[in-house]
This record gives sequence, C-alpha cells and structure tokens, in this order.
Amino acid sequence: MPLQEFIEFYQKHLNLDPTDLQKFTDSIQSPLSSAFRITPTQHSSQIKERLEKYKFLKKIQFLEDVYTFDLKAHKNTDEYTEFIELLVAQTDVGNIQRQEVVSLLPHKFLQLKHSHRVLETCASPGSKTKNLLENITDGILISNEKSSSRVNILISESAKKATPSFIITQMDAAHFPTLNFKFDRICCDVPCSSDGTCRKNPAIMPKWNVNDGIGLSSIQLRILKRSLELLKEGGILVYSTCSLNPIENEWVIHNAIRDNPNYELINNFDFIQYVDSCAVKASDNSKINVRRGLVEFEYKQFHFKNEHLSKCFRILPHDQDTGGFFIAVIKKVADSCSKVFQPVNVINPRFVEVDSSIESKIKKCYDISKCNYHFVSSNLGFKNIFAVSDLCYSILCNNPKLKVSYAGIKAFTHFDIDKEKFRAKSPFLEISNISTDFTLSLEDFKKLLESKHIPLDKLGIRPAGLFSCKVEGTDLRFCGFSGGMKVFLYIDDNHRKAYSQLYCVSNKHIC
Repeated sequence: MPLQEFIEFYQKHLNLDPTDLQKFTDSIQSPLSSAFRITPTQHSSQIKERLEKYKFLKKIQFLEDVYTFDLKAHKNTDEYTEFIELLVAQTDVGNIQRQEVVSLLPHKFLQLKHSHRVLETCASPGSKTKNLLENITDGILISNEKSSSRVNILISESAKKATPSFIITQMDAAHFPTLNFKFDRICCDVPCSSDGTCRKNPAIMPKWNVNDGIGLSSIQLRILKRSLELLKEGGILVYSTCSLNPIENEWVIHNAIRDNPNYELINNFDFIQYVDSCAVKASDNSKINVRRGLVEFEYKQFHFKNEHLSKCFRILPHDQDTGGFFIAVIKKVADSCSKVFQPVNVINPRFVEVDSSIESKIKKCYDISKCNYHFVSSNLGFKNIFAVSDLCYSILCNNPKLKVSYAGIKAFTHFDIDKEKFRAKSPFLEISNISTDFTLSLEDFKKLLESKHIPLDKLGIRPAGLFSCKVEGTDLRFCGFSGGMKVFLYIDDNHRKAYSQLYCVSNKHIC
C-alpha cells in the first residue's frame, strides 16, 4: 500500500525514532487547517477588525497577519457562513491571500529590499509572486512560467498586486537567458512531487511512489544550476519544494554546489529554531520550527554525504501543524563568471512605447507630468496602456532573448463612449501622483456601491462626462461617468462586493 511505503521510506531516511514516527504518521493522515494572510493594503486594519469577532480563527505567531481555521468545525453556523463570504470576497480582490503557511516561508528567507532585482523561476499560480511584489518598488521582479495556460493564471493573480516594476516571462527556467544584469535574489520554488502537501491534498497518498521524485530530480537540478549562474556575487537564492523526498531536496543541492567554493549554504536567521525531534520542545512560538537537512543519504543510484547540508531546513508536518516543506538558502560568495549580456535593442518587442499622439490624448484627461513611468502598449493592439518603471522599460528594450508575456500595471484603457479619451484604471490611480477631479464623500461612495447607476440628483456632486475621483478619508480612487441624468463608477462586481463589506457592513446583498 502506498501509505505504508510512504511511512517506511521516510522512517528510514528521515531518521525518525518511534515516538517521532507515530506523530508524523498521525499528522499526515489528519486534514490540514486552511490558512490565509491579510495582505498589506489600505484595508488591512478594517479587515483585521472584522475578523476579531470570529473566535474560531487561530493567529499564527511566527508569520505576520496569518490565520488558520478548521473548514469543518463550524461549517453549519451563520457566523461561519458570514466569515466565508468575507474571505472569498476579499480574496477575489487581493486583500486576503489564501495560501499554505509553509508556502509563505521562501519570501521570508529571501529578506528582500525595495531596490532588489529578483527572479522567480517557476511562478504560477502566483501566490508567492504577490508576496514578492509587496517588497519590490525601486527594483524589478521577473516572474517566469513555462506553461502558457499557467502564465494566464499568473497574469490574472498578479494583477491583484499590480506594480510598474514587474515582468512576466514564458520560458523554460533551465534555459533562462543571460540578461544585461544579474539578480540580487532568486526564488527557485521548483516543480516537485508535492508529497509534503498530502494533508491538504489527500488524493496524493493513494498514488504515492518514490519514483515521482526521482523523475523530477534532474529537472530540478538543471533549474537550480541555471538559476545560480544568474545570481550576482553576494546575492541569495532560496531553493524550495513542498516535497519531503531527499532526492528532490538535499541530493539536488549537493549536486548543484558540491566542490564549488563560489557558493555557501547559510542558516543564520533569527526567526527560526531547531527541533531535532518531537521530544525537543520549541521554546518560542514566534519562531519557525525547523529540522536540519540530511547530511547522508543512499537510495539506489542517489547518494550523498555532505556535512554542509545540515544548513538546509526541513519543516515536518507534526512539528508546527503545517504541511511538509524544504528550504535551502544559498549565497554566492564569489562569481567566477561575471559576464553579462551586453544591451542590444530588441527588434519587434512585445511592448512598445506609445506614440506622442496617444500620450497627448491622455494628457488632455490627466496630469501625468508627475508620473515617473514609461507608457507602453502591446504590439498586438492598443486597447490597454501599461505603466512601467525606468528599469522595467530598460529590460524590455535591451534583452531580445526574453520572451515577455506581460509587463507593468494596466494604467489606461480606451474610453468606450469617446474614443478620443482614455479611462484610468483604479490600481494605477492609487499608486500614481495623478490628481483627481474631485473628492467623493464617503456617503456618496456608499450609494454608488449599493447601486451601479445612481440618479445624479441623489448625490452631492454634479460631475459631467468622464471623471476621476478620490474617496473621502481613503486612498481609493476611481474613474466614473455621468451622462447627464445618472452617474456610475467603474468598479467590477468583485471589487464592489469587497468594498461593500468594508464600507456598507449592513448591506449583505450588493450585486
């Protein structure tokens, strides 16, 4: 039976004593609590305040603003139904991120700075991408995904945390091209057998086979080796999998950096504490419980003996009631090949700077003189205009081998009523210095949430045609339109519902 094979394999290779093994076995057969994180937005405090009433939520101490809950324990109560409605609506717009606790850890180990140039090798579905985007303002994040269908998911999800300092590429991570710079940080979360997620995905266990990991290890090694080549001297790479299998973890690390003095594993982090077995009691709930990596292993043709591998991190399901996970943090202490690609103008680029006629039309509607962005559009059409940072624009123009699928943040779209005008997108209005036409009172905002179209005489304002506004007492900004008798804001249904929960608490049935 796969379960018994799974237990026997890991009993032997993870060196679990009888007590440890029993707790491990019990844990992998128990369902994992659902987890979510409140993302840092202008709505964070409101959401936290709303969550205080739900006593069944458990706050994780070792990660900021992360909560867990049991899906089944309170399922048939009105309170639980109300909570799920809040959770779903706020997740749909990016104010909450549904994500396994251990999946949040690579971002923490990367220790990002705002100016870092970051590569994410295998990005979809995008939960880690959004974690990374929270920290990148002056630098750049390039998130790569090989599969075209998964790229579409990545584009959709990353739009919830839009920024001008962002590029999505569709390439094989093992052959990612040399650019005209090297990266400060690389998030190398590789495809894996995922057997560490068996608590969340019980369907994994009946099909488990050690050969699943064996088949992926060569791919993982190629991706890691190429990623290390793209790392700058002094840069840090975090390799991670949601697998427990040493063949996908320590074996890959061993073969990528053995006998190479340019790389070293680092483990000096103040937010972790070692628990070598379940008998070792964790002393601080605000720290992540980890076990040392395996220093010796042998299974068929896969074997290693390397004391340095103890600096890797293993997270076992029963140590802190999570999924299983593996992390290795590698620093490039020297670079024997510092060569980078010399900038070359891209012929027929995926995104091109908008011409002066379009920019002049935008200037008629908005004062963009304070925006330090380049405005570009897809070479496939001009319906949407994107804002990209100087660095992002330079990368797009000077790296012809980069297969770009998406860049920056959607800034403007053609106004469907008057083709001479462009409608600004709300996320762009909120991050830019563009001034709005007027301030909308909170009371009027609530009215415009409760109904998609409001008679003009019901509001305290009298806008005409296309307009932009800021909501009183918030950083919310929108475009809207008044045709003379009625007025509306450009808010999609998901955002309308999410804002209604936060600003019109008594109204439970917003479209």
